[in-house]
Amino acid sequence: MNASDAPVRICAAYKVFNGELYLPWSMRSIYDTVDRIVIFLSTRPWNGPVVPMDGTEAAIRAFPDPEGKIEYVVRDFDAHLAGFPERIALLRTIAELVPEHRETIDRAIMAMTEERKRRALDAAGAITEMLIDSLSLTIEERA
Repeated sequence: MNASDAPVRICAAYKVFNGELYLPWSMRSIYDTVDRIVIFLSTRPWNGPVVPMDGTEAAIRAFPDPEGKIEYVVRDFDAHLAGFPERIALLRTIAELVPEHRETIDRAIMAMTEERKRRALDAAGAITEMLIDSLSLTIEERA
């Protein structure tokens, strides 16, 4: 079977904070159309002041899921503060939630890790050259 013969699978993903009022409505509108629903529920707002979480997680748990399509993760998803290890951990979480993408995600993680190493080596080389140049600077005085 080649890629064109494979059945089409549709996965909906939500990135949510305090979506108790709209998330169930949205999920109802797509449930019968998609093969999987993955929800990333943040423990804090994406921006603005920190406010308490509402009942979004309870709404997710209460949503009828007779076909077992819904999976969710609850954690702090602050992309602005997340470093490389946190981003890799998020990708690994996605690979666990969507096992059919594990191989692709593993390849992406490997490529990202190798690129990060390459950039670190390039930066270290540039910094070393700059230090050598600045330490070997000589000033000639003319009388």
